[in-house]
Amino acid sequence: MSVVPGLRFAILAFWIDAASCCLCLCKIGPRNEANAIISRFREISKTQYVISFFVATIYAGLNEDEKAYAELETAIQERDWRMTALLKGEPMLDRLRRDPRFKELLKRMNLPE
Repeated sequence: MSVVPGLRFAILAFWIDAASCCLCLCKIGPRNEANAIISRFREISKTQYVISFFVATIYAGLNEDEKAYAELETAIQERDWRMTALLKGEPMLDRLRRDPRFKELLKRMNLPE
């Protein structure tokens, strides 16, 4: 039995943990699996709230920095509490911390570096 279909089910059934599952897909499965999950989130977002912060972590895991920053911007606009509670410590965003835009996000949110 393949691990990837099981992860896909977990993501769709319990999407709040989707970022972690998608990052697993990035490591063990084809990249298109994680992209398919993001596409599914786009469909879901037409009728339900999808957490932009989590989508940003997925894009960061896929090394798609521009898309990750776009989702973080959306999370700021949505006033997502995760931006103040998790932004600085979220390990899935570690690779973005070297980018000057990350420091600018912290500054705009009045968070210490």
